[in-house]
Amino acid sequence: MCGDNMYNRFRDGLVYPRRIVDYRKDRIILPLVYVFLFAIVMATASIINVVKYEGLSETYKTYVKDNHNEITSTCSLVDYTLTCDQDTNLLLYEDRYIFIYANNSDTIEPSAYDGFKYHIVINKDNYDLYFMGSSITNGKLSDLSSDLENLNMDGGDEYFNAAFGIVSNKLVESRAYWGSILIIFQVVLNFFLYMIFVFVNTIFLRRRFPVIPFKENFVMSTYSATTLFIILAFNNIINLNIFITVVLIFMAFKQTNVLNVEIASRLKDK
Repeated sequence: MCGDNMYNRFRDGLVYPRRIVDYRKDRIILPLVYVFLFAIVMATASIINVVKYEGLSETYKTYVKDNHNEITSTCSLVDYTLTCDQDTNLLLYEDRYIFIYANNSDTIEPSAYDGFKYHIVINKDNYDLYFMGSSITNGKLSDLSSDLENLNMDGGDEYFNAAFGIVSNKLVESRAYWGSILIIFQVVLNFFLYMIFVFVNTIFLRRRFPVIPFKENFVMSTYSATTLFIILAFNNIINLNIFITVVLIFMAFKQTNVLNVEIASRLKDK
């Protein structure tokens, strides 16, 4: 029944905007669910990108190498063990996702690796993966990558190849974790984006028809925005041509105008 209700509202919002008036008495939960479903559809591109993610692209690797700070280090890995001439907490690698540090201190302070990025900390023959100041996994360097058996941390090609391999593997392994956060954030952002438009449209509708309760205006504004919801969702998925997008948005506003004419007509007949 709920599925039929949603389909009817989708159909009428898209094809028969005059009928939207008949749904003005809907419980407030229905238009909210309606908007939320479109927010999920709009996040389709993010969902696909997370599912298909296979590691860092070659373009991104080149960008990181070209923009990375110069590494002046006497640290190296010998038989999967970190060796440095002095105590250090050296930033070896940085991108938008992950930091890699070489830390040869006897005691690691987790709070030093706070924030919404992953921090891989190499210490002696071990590593810890931190997120928001907490270690979420750890292990032996020998289990992380065979490229770490013997490696000079000098910022050369061999070093970056090893770093990229570690980052890609960890991002793929933790995809379910960061991917879920990304998708949830995208859905919530889409929901609020849609709701802003609905509220603005509701205010205009309320000013034009003050005798109609705000809740009913909100419900009708939600369903009348169906075409716009679809345009924004498809534009986010396939990047529509700007001219096509403008034409479709114009058509979406025409749908809203048809609703306004129908409301005015029914009020006049009363």
